[in-house]
Amino acid sequence: MKITLEQVREILRKSLGFDSFVASFITSVEENNKATETAGISNDGRLKVNSEFIKKHITSKEDAFCLIFHEVLHPLFFVGFVFFVFYFFSAFSVSSAVYFYLRSSA
Repeated sequence: MKITLEQVREILRKSLGFDSFVASFITSVEENNKATETAGISNDGRLKVNSEFIKKHITSKEDAFCLIFHEVLHPLFFVGFVFFVFYFFSAFSVSSAVYFYLRSSA
């Protein structure tokens, strides 16, 4: 099975809904057997696949969906993780400052 941009978008739209923004997140599909061991995605939506891995392990559209969706989650979770860390440490810093201020003025 060969994975193309059109297939990726069709698979994601059928699975997640025609209006899903996730289908348009992937901007290109590149075969790069030397640099990519299995598959990978950049933060700007370039999906890179190893054609040998695809031939061996991706035999159906369901397999393709699992691989594609797995790769799409990487940048989404990274953005979520960065937001969480920023939010947590900002909230922690503010609450710590308030706590120590109130404690010192008592």
